[in-house]
Formats: sequence, C-alpha cells, structure tokens
Amino acid sequence: MDKFLSASIKDVCRLCEYGFYDYIIVGSGMGGGILAQCLLEQSSTAKVLLIERGGPDNDIVYHALKHPVNTVTQGSYPYVGGEFFCLGGRGNVWGLYTPKIHPEDLEANFPKEICSYLLEEGGYEKAYQILANDPNASIDSPYPPTAPSPANSWEWGTSFTNCPLAAEFATKDPGRSLYQFSMGAFSPVNWILDRVYNRDERLTVLPNTRTLTVNRKPDDPSVIVSLTVDDAAGEEREIPVGGLGHSIGRNPRNALHRFTKRPRESGKLIGKGLMDHDIWGTRFEVLQGPHLATLNSQPLKLNSWVKFNGEPVLVNIAVNADTFLGRAQSEKLPTVYLDESLDEVPEAEFNEALKQENITKSVVQVAFCMGAPLEDANRVLNLPDPTTTIQIEKSLARDIGAALGRKSGDSHELPLPGVGKAGFGVVGHEVGTMRLGEEGQGVVDTNLKVNGISNLYACDLSVFPVSPAANPTLTLVALAQRLADHLLSKDKA
Repeated sequence: MDKFLSASIKDVCRLCEYGFYDYIIVGSGMGGGILAQCLLEQSSTAKVLLIERGGPDNDIVYHALKHPVNTVTQGSYPYVGGEFFCLGGRGNVWGLYTPKIHPEDLEANFPKEICSYLLEEGGYEKAYQILANDPNASIDSPYPPTAPSPANSWEWGTSFTNCPLAAEFATKDPGRSLYQFSMGAFSPVNWILDRVYNRDERLTVLPNTRTLTVNRKPDDPSVIVSLTVDDAAGEEREIPVGGLGHSIGRNPRNALHRFTKRPRESGKLIGKGLMDHDIWGTRFEVLQGPHLATLNSQPLKLNSWVKFNGEPVLVNIAVNADTFLGRAQSEKLPTVYLDESLDEVPEAEFNEALKQENITKSVVQVAFCMGAPLEDANRVLNLPDPTTTIQIEKSLARDIGAALGRKSGDSHELPLPGVGKAGFGVVGHEVGTMRLGEEGQGVVDTNLKVNGISNLYACDLSVFPVSPAANPTLTLVALAQRLADHLLSKDKA
C-alpha cells in the first residue's frame, strides 16, 4: 500500500508553486474526505491535495490508534476521548448511526440558509445517498422492504422508527430475514484508496504529514500563502498555497487555532466552545423466550424523539447490537436482569438460567441523547506541543438520572434501572471550536469560510454552533457537500 501513497513532499511543493492544485484539504475524515470526494466527483477538472497526519493504518483497531489528549491538571473535567490520525480518520471506527438533527435544534442554532439546505433542499437526503452508496437511497426508508419502516415523524410520541445507518445492503429480497447482511460500512478511506490505487492524477494524498500553521501574506493578511508542516521524516517544511480558492479542513480539537495572527474579532472564539452532548444510558438483559421469538437474536436499532423539560431528546434503542456507550468496563451501565416473563431477577439467578440448554439472552440498551450549548470556558490550549491539551471547565449534566431512575412507590410494567452518563468525548462528537454564525458572529460564515480570510475554510465538527442531541455525522456530510457546491460555483464565476 505504501507505494501507492508515496507522494514526495518536494514534488508536492513544486506542483503547489506552479498552482497545480485547485484545493488543499487537511484531514481525510468525514469532513475532509467527503469534501474531496464531492469536489472531484462534481467536477471533471478539479485537482485536490489531501494532507493527512496519519497513515494508511486502517486495519488496526480503534484503541490501538487513538492518540491521547491532555487536560490541564487543575480545573478541568476528565476527557475520555482521543484523537484519531489515520487515512479516513474516525470514518474507520464510527458506529454508522446517521440521524438528522431535529428541526427545533436546527432552527434555533443554525443559520437559515443551512436549515433550508438540510430540510427543504434535500441536503440530508443527498448526504445519506453518499453514505449508503446508493443514489436512490432514502433516509426515511433506509432498510430492505421486509423491515418495518413507518413514515418519518417529528411528533413527540413514543413510536419508534428504524435507525438510519451508513451501510450498503445486499440485494433486497423480501423473502429473507429482517436485517440482510450489509455489503459494507461507509468510510471515506474506501473512495480515497480507490482513487489512489487507480493512479488518479487529480488526487494526491500526502500521508504522515502534520499541519502546524497556516501563514498569511505579510501585506495582505486576508490571504493564506502557505502551510507549515512536519513531513513524514519529522522535518518542518513550507507548502505554498498561492492565490487560488483553496479549502482547508481541520480536526475539531486542534481547531485551526495556530494562526500566525488571528483574524478579526471572530478570532477570539477560535479554539473555544468545545462541547459534547449529554448521553445517558441504561441496559436490560432478557432471557430468550417465546415473547422474543420473532427477533431470533437478530440485531435491531430503533430511535424516536421525545421531549425532556421542553428540549428534544433522541432516544436510541439497540437490541442485540453493539454500541460505543458502556463498552469499557469503567463505563458499565446500570443493568436490569429479566426472566422469560419479564420479571426482574438477581444477576446470579439470571446467569445460572443461562447455563440451561437452549436458553439464550437478548440485550437491550437504551440511550438518551440531549443537546448542549457551546461553553466558551472549554477550550483548546495553544501550546507548543504535538499532543493536544484541552481544558473542560463545564460539562453539561442535567438531572435526567433522577427523572428516569427508580423512585419509591413507582409502578411500571417493567422495572426501571438507574442510568449512567457517558464521559466527555467517549463517542467522538465534540464540536464548537470553529463555530459558524451569520454576519461575523462565529469563526466561519454560512459558507464555512473563516472570517477575514479569503481562501481558508473549515469543514468538520468544529463548525457546529451547538452540540445537537442527534449524532452529528450526517449533518457534517451534508455541510461538506454544500461546501463543495459553493467552492465549485465560486470558481466558475
């Protein structure tokens, strides 16, 4: 594989000097990787240089590749996430769940142009078609016809619909079981490697290269003229950018915060606002009996929107399906053990019953996902250190545990367990350090251009102006596609 990703940084610099590339993108994950794909697929002439800090180590599991993130030793909540430097980024290890952000969250926090694009102009549908690798896919009917697919609804009820997942399914056969075997989970790396293996001259991938700074023109600070990088050998080099409309994406935790000079007043927000949404979870283990015969131990993922204290809450139910929440022993969720009649039993009695012949279990995990406003006190520190350091002064923690947990005198058909809270950063949904806003209110404008700079854009979770209740990946993919449309139409003008 290395011979296909052996671009010489000297040759790349020489091509940049001659203006060979139309766009330079830093980061190959769900923001940068999708942006590169959309630019090249929507244009027959565009040329892209894709710079990635990591290499093509895509077969190594998440915890082996996850890089540590420091927190300041005093006045900071713990951070349990980590940076992921690899071709395709977190797109290699994500959970594939792709819900829309609820319209109330969108309209309260995102600019009108973006809300319109996502909800009225088919932005979400186009993004889902990319993730499903199917131009006819519909996010509101994501599964084969044998799966129940009620119409999408934003009602505040308890009816559940199938979770949209970024996976390509086998030929739809109504005679087969509920969930048919997936042809493959989506990752940006598939498209990137396909281009690289076929020696596509319009895409150059520069791996194992860490971007340090973006450098502005001395007599015109509104123009980026070069990037300073550490190459694969650890040597510092300068890659010229020139005056073209280049696009640069970046990891949300590093947040493009290392400017030679910060642009305008909006620069004061760079690196600030780091936030993760509140996720609470609980778990049931149920002895397999006649009441679950229709599941046949197959995986099932369902979701629904409800309200909690007037806010939209996304409820996700995973039946016999793995999730990130509660995976580590230290994050083990409170669990209720139920026998075949759905009566609660002690854990020891439950485990003893499992030893009997033909007795199995189903695992039902319930997650409650709540949005959170950005918090300016949470920030990425601008330190001369290759390891990112953050300070988390405030971590949102509503009293959902008391609202959902056991209460004396309560009467329920099923016993209610306690609920556990996911740690900050555990699912990689941190947002906010390059927030977008209208008329200079954010770091980037509604087209994701950094305020005060003509040829610098950000396209990753850092641009979110809020930490939404819903998983943010689908919205990021839609924003990347919208940015590609903007850049191509801008360059044609």
